[in-house]
Order: sequence, then structure tokens, then C-alpha cells
Amino acid sequence: MDRFTQSVTRMRFSAAAANIHSAKKIGVALGPGLPYGLVGLGLLVALEQLGIPISMISGTSMGALMGALYASGLTTEAIHQHTRGFFADDKLAKLLRENKQKPYLGLSSGEKLMEEIRKAAGWDPEFYDLKLPLFVVAADKVSQKSVILRHGKVFDAVRASIAMPMLLEEVQIGGMQLADGAIFAPLDTETLYAEGADFVIAIHAKPIRSERIRELTRRSKLEPYLLRLLGWKTDPEIYFSKPACDILLRPRVPQALAAKGNRVDEIIQLGAKITYEALYKIEKDS
Repeated sequence: MDRFTQSVTRMRFSAAAANIHSAKKIGVALGPGLPYGLVGLGLLVALEQLGIPISMISGTSMGALMGALYASGLTTEAIHQHTRGFFADDKLAKLLRENKQKPYLGLSSGEKLMEEIRKAAGWDPEFYDLKLPLFVVAADKVSQKSVILRHGKVFDAVRASIAMPMLLEEVQIGGMQLADGAIFAPLDTETLYAEGADFVIAIHAKPIRSERIRELTRRSKLEPYLLRLLGWKTDPEIYFSKPACDILLRPRVPQALAAKGNRVDEIIQLGAKITYEALYKIEKDS
């Protein structure tokens, strides 16, 4: 992992970043990306190993899934093992194909995928059952706004948040037509502050073309424009904006790491590494 270090990461700190050890309530915002969002699991691993307690979590898309599994009581090691299984031997793609009317055409209902996720969690909790407060970010096509899901079945909310356009069908909940939370809010830190967090750490991976070519991938640059073609009123300026938080981690993940399921461990390790580096820098500079 040494080759994926400072040269492919971005960090930003607020003036209060040095106060992390005196914070009473630490909120964590986990960003999207398949499988890039697995850097969020690396963040959870690092905070756990450093003895930094988490009081609440907001999650978008893959971040919502990682946050839900963690808030439901699974250890980071258990989540890691389940994640490795999901991406091994093309299992994720196979689960999605099983719920298409035609194997390689159309959107997946995601039923098989969610069945496997609930099995991994070991139960199907309501939000009030969780060990930690969780806020799941989704996008509503009716209002063309971001929404925060915090009531009802946790994995129903996760299913809405991971509904990537052109991959998974949208979800109907309470008159809303919900899809991938990253459409309007790749990271939600505002809810964490509003719910009482006095320190917020956020992580959002950015795919780059390679270790040598650090530019964003073409798909990443075009994403908000592609979403507009699908009926979503995205604003590129807002889409690429950086949220207010105390520590913002933006690891650059080489596209090659996402190409094969057997490399997901490296994405998780990158998330942990940038977290260690950030906290080391804070200690050193304070």
C-alpha cells in the first residue's frame, strides 16, 4: 500500500480539527462509490483502532450500506469479510443480474442483493433498533431534492440510497421516488451538526485514471451531466462542492483497484491509511 499514499490523497482541515480528542460527539459522513465508497470502511477501521468513538453516522449510497452494517452492531472485521465475499467471483454482478427481466438488459430490482445484505447483517432492524444514530441520504425525483431517511426499516432506506441510475430501479417510499443519494448530496455533514455532533469527519473517494495519471476518470467528470439527461436537475457546481466539516478526506483511488473484486481490500486499506495520515498530521501540527 505504500505506493498509494500522499501522492493520491487530498485532506482538508478546519481550524477546530486539533480539538478531535476533546470532542463530545463525533459524527462520521461516509460517501458513495461502487466500490470506491469502501474507503469509508477503512475510515471506520482506523477510528476504531485509534480508540476514537463515533457518536453518529450519515451515509450516501455505498456509505449508507457501510454505515448501516456498522450501526447495526457488526464489527469492522465482520463487515470486511462480508464485503470481500460480495465482490469475490463477480458475485455482486450476478446478484444484480438475477433480478433483471432480461439477464443483461434493463434495471435490477435488487431483491437478491438486499436479501444477501440482510443475511450479512443477521437481522432486519428499524432505525430505532440501531446501536448508533444513522442518517441515510437519498435523492427524490419528485421534489428534485436530497432527503434524509431516518425512520422505518434500515435496509429499505439503504436500498433507496444505493439505487444508482442505469443499474438499480428507483424506490417508492411515502410518495417519494428515491434513488442514489449521491445525485444531490455525495456527503451529508449538515445533518450530523444539526443532530448535535460537535466534530465531523467526512470521507469521499475520487476515482483517478491510474497511479501515474491522477486526473479524474471521464465518467466522474461527466456524471452530473449524464444525470441531467436522465431527468435529475443536478447542479455541477454543487455536485463537486466540498461540504463543511472538521476533517475532509478525499482519497484518490486508481481505477485499476475497482476493476477486479480481489482488490477491494486495497481500497479499504487506502481509506484507513489516509485516516491515519490525517490524524498524525493533526497531532504533529497541534
